Amino acid sequence: DLAAFGLKPDGSSVHAPADDSDTFAPPQLPADLWPQTPPAPARHAAGERALSWPDDLPELAIELPAAAPPAPVADEAAADEPADAALPLVSFTIPEPVPASEPAGAATPAVPTPPPESALPLPAAALDIDPDLLDVFLEEAAGEFESIRAHLAQTEGAAPGELEGLRSIRRSFHTLKGSGRMVGERVVGEFAWGLENLFNQILAGRRPFNAEVQALTAEGTDALEHWLASRDAAAYGRLTVLELRTHALLEGRAPSEADVDLEAETPAAAETLTPAPAPAPEPAPAITETVAPAPLPPPLPDWIEALLLVLDDCRAGSTTARDALIERLAVIVAPLASAEAVRVARALEDYLQALCRHGRGLDAADILLCEDCASALQAYALGETIDPGALGELLNALARRAAALPSFAAPLPAEPQPVLPAIDPELAAVFLAEAADILDAADVTLSRWRQDRHSAELLNDLRREMHTLKGSSRMAGFPQIGDLAHATESLLDACAGGKSEPTDALADGMQRALDHFSTMLTEVEANRAPAPAAELIHDLADLLEHGAPVPAPAPAAATAATTTTAKPASPAGTAESVRVSSTLLDNLVNQMGESSIYRARIEQGVSAVRFNLGELDQIANRLRAQLRRLEIETEAQILFRYERGGVDPNADFDPLELDRFSELQQLSRQLLEAAEDLANIQSSLVDQTGEIGGLLEQQGKVNKELQQGLMQTRVVRFETVAARLKRVVRQAADDAGKSAELHIDGGDAEIERNLLEGLVAPLEHLLRNAVSHGIESPERRHAAGKDATGAIRLALRREGAEILLSVADDGAGLNYAAIRASAEKRGLLAANAQVSDAQLADLLLLPGFSTAQALTQLSGRGVGLDVVASAVSSMRGALSIQSQPGKGVTFQLRLPFSLSLTQALLVRAGEDIYAVPLLSVEAVSRLSPREFRDYLAGHTAEHDYAGSGFAVHSLAAVFGGALPAAGSSEARPPVLLFRSADMRAAIQVDAVLGRQEIIVKPVGPQLSAVPGVSGATVLADGRVVIILDMPALVRGLASAARRAQEAAALRAARQADERAPLSILVVDDSITMRKVTARVLERHGVVVELAKDGVDAVEVLDQLVPDLVILDIEMPRMDGFELVGHIRNQARLRHLPVIMVTSRTGEKHRDRAARLGVNAYLGKPYQEEELLGSIRDVLGSEGARRLRSL
Repeated sequence: DLAAFGLKPDGSSVHAPADDSDTFAPPQLPADLWPQTPPAPARHAAGERALSWPDDLPELAIELPAAAPPAPVADEAAADEPADAALPLVSFTIPEPVPASEPAGAATPAVPTPPPESALPLPAAALDIDPDLLDVFLEEAAGEFESIRAHLAQTEGAAPGELEGLRSIRRSFHTLKGSGRMVGERVVGEFAWGLENLFNQILAGRRPFNAEVQALTAEGTDALEHWLASRDAAAYGRLTVLELRTHALLEGRAPSEADVDLEAETPAAAETLTPAPAPAPEPAPAITETVAPAPLPPPLPDWIEALLLVLDDCRAGSTTARDALIERLAVIVAPLASAEAVRVARALEDYLQALCRHGRGLDAADILLCEDCASALQAYALGETIDPGALGELLNALARRAAALPSFAAPLPAEPQPVLPAIDPELAAVFLAEAADILDAADVTLSRWRQDRHSAELLNDLRREMHTLKGSSRMAGFPQIGDLAHATESLLDACAGGKSEPTDALADGMQRALDHFSTMLTEVEANRAPAPAAELIHDLADLLEHGAPVPAPAPAAATAATTTTAKPASPAGTAESVRVSSTLLDNLVNQMGESSIYRARIEQGVSAVRFNLGELDQIANRLRAQLRRLEIETEAQILFRYERGGVDPNADFDPLELDRFSELQQLSRQLLEAAEDLANIQSSLVDQTGEIGGLLEQQGKVNKELQQGLMQTRVVRFETVAARLKRVVRQAADDAGKSAELHIDGGDAEIERNLLEGLVAPLEHLLRNAVSHGIESPERRHAAGKDATGAIRLALRREGAEILLSVADDGAGLNYAAIRASAEKRGLLAANAQVSDAQLADLLLLPGFSTAQALTQLSGRGVGLDVVASAVSSMRGALSIQSQPGKGVTFQLRLPFSLSLTQALLVRAGEDIYAVPLLSVEAVSRLSPREFRDYLAGHTAEHDYAGSGFAVHSLAAVFGGALPAAGSSEARPPVLLFRSADMRAAIQVDAVLGRQEIIVKPVGPQLSAVPGVSGATVLADGRVVIILDMPALVRGLASAARRAQEAAALRAARQADERAPLSILVVDDSITMRKVTARVLERHGVVVELAKDGVDAVEVLDQLVPDLVILDIEMPRMDGFELVGHIRNQARLRHLPVIMVTSRTGEKHRDRAARLGVNAYLGKPYQEEELLGSIRDVLGSEGARRLRSL
């Protein structure tokens, strides 16, 4: 089918112009590069068959892409259109042939005038470079060239194992590669990339650094410098030859033939898009005319010579050589001035591109066919006549082999590369984020499409997602993902076009593809190149080929469907979104929190000013009253003196009228005026303070809205991870040979992003655990009367200040017998120990505990539910297990629901103030005097509220404070009532200070490890207040009491059994002391546990409770005094006997040990009998009987 190669059966172009007005002469090389005489054939043997060309060939308008840099694709849909639709129409006029009788110099019409040198078609990437960037790049490149030469000279006398110079050279080529690609200098970038890979192999020890590599490096550096300085064809040709030698070395071949020195080569033309091959070949029309083509510039034969050299490398199946062959063909097409030659080159390039897409190398038949095509092109380039019949045979052969390739074939699996080659990390990160969103959206859409198979809108959404993923992955440099996306998109296109029916098999194939995409993205995240999905692509191809076509719809229905598909998307569907770094978002939220704290402090300052102004108003009023009294008194004094002095009958005025004032009266009047001025100023300050208060109130509203908006950006719906969790269940079920399905309730609930990210890994572990241990095989489920597909239900709901997550399956439930057997095997349980099912279930949370009988991908590695419990505990949550035999297991996770902005109740306990989140408080009540007296007496006290009993605890005592004084037993202190699952507590405080909105701030590792502490906040007065996680605190109180009871029961049972040996923990940083002490104790039948310091001892004590601890004082990380303090502060360990053996025998150390509760104190060195005597004294008669004597 000649249309597959862009030509009509008559030999003309499919897109030829209607007239000759748009045609022009092809671009030519500069005059100084034209030959004076026709060159000798570069590769011509006597036995090669010559192809003849027609004597006269009419002008043909051939459509070729312009040699310009490829423009960025704005719309991915446009990128998938045929190449001719996206490229400008450029027509070439075939020059008239030169008669054989004319001399070469007379053939002026056949040889157009050479254009100026600027018309030389340089590589596309080098034509459009920013001058400023180019100057910077040239300066940087010059420095790198000097560095390469300097380090290359150092390698001549260096030792064989010296690699520092080679690393510097490799770093220089890496810099040239990245900088060249950044500014658009693709020639430098690609050449430097090849040498960088060569030095990567040398540094990895897979290839020696010899004289050949040294020479290639020196020549490559000179060629790069020459290219950047001249940018002529000779420099470009030299780079191409050196690149061939580099590829030969990378492929592990001897580059004998690749070292041919080509003095001048034509630059690479723009990349051409390949038209789709026809489904069935048709024989090409016979060509009966012959032509003697005009001689072309000498670089073209040299290009063909290089092409033949690469063909020799293809005999070994080298994909690198195959790719180089395609590049050389793209270069050859541009200078060709014959329609028939273009047809041959284009047909060969299309076929090789098809092989590249299918991941195939060249077999023997392919190489022979390529050599025939290259020989024909070489004969044309050298001006020889070509047999038209042979040319038609070549076209037919290429068409047949191209049509033989499946239209939807799977590439052969390639060996995965351990590291992503030449991928921009920033681009990869952007692609990973986008791909994750695409897969999540596609997974949700596929689930909806399963319910509505005939929804054209959902199907188009899936097609759009796969199309976007295909374009993004190929743009980012991940062709393996792009190939699978293309295969998936083709399957969806067939379904949308009515060629395939939307069956369950098609939906399952889509689901497999989405799951495999997730696996590929995981490989990319690990900086590994994903392996091609050859088998999956092949399965999708079979599904497409054998899918049942959908019956043709009625015309009206087809019109309606077309109208619906062409309907533009709603504005809601095209809403723009912006990606913001989570770190930046957290910083903004923190800054908003700081702004709120400062505003609160300003408000408190304004309130203080208002209070002081009120006080000032009262003082001013009091001052005015006193001055008024003073004025009255002074007037009275004037009248008194007047009356006392007698009355003058001739006087017409009294003393007041004559203003007979003393200095005192004048001062009192001035003070009264000053008081009035003070009152006026005070009134002005009150008005201004009111305005400031109003502005603060408005600013507080805006600040709160802004803060809530920022907080909302940190909250996501749980359903955003639903697709990922369902994928985990599917993959685990496939690996285990089972059938399981995940159902999610409450997926629309909102949760903090950080909390959700921390929950994903524990939930995935629980889901895999449910599939591996819970869900039975289909046969066993059928025998038990269950559905063959197991059901796992994940429910999410909010309870007060907590989030409750439950993961339940309908499997066989916990195998308590297997748990007990595993615990007894590990020595965690005695053979005759009586334990409840709940206690056996708690054993699953121990580190390394597993009931798996075999090692699989899902279980048997000893990494059990302790990982989940640790992760939940780090988020201040709790994990509980409930099981019903034959009905399944339910795992419940309780986590705090705490936003950065929350309403809290401020309480005082002792001298400290605490903030309690209001949502966690069930009620506030008061203890009765009887309940308070019982609590102070040390009895178990419960506060009755609404028919429920709440265990009474003192908040001050919980955090190490003292209990209230006995004299306050008649008081009725306030208590805060809390409930967490089935545990209830009444926390007694000294005072409730009120409700306040607070900003939650994180605390350091020292405070975050304290149970019940969730954060801190800053009050308006600048005080730092601890925020309590009351549900976790309540659980901690209950669990501590339960562990103390268990420890007491375990101790009683062990001491009652006289046959049980003593268990002693020896803690010393000296290896010698540990061995000597252990040997002494073991001779007397003691089971010895060893720890090198206090931290190791704490880890041992978390696993077991010994009968006695022997420890040193001076140890790294945690000394003996700190360890004793830890033991005495733990409810289940505080009665544990401790013997201190140390070289510090001074009175000061003995006194401190006694205050901490050390039972015995020995100095180093000690006598064996002295140590045994101390053990007998500490343990008493029961322990002494268990200490076996020699």
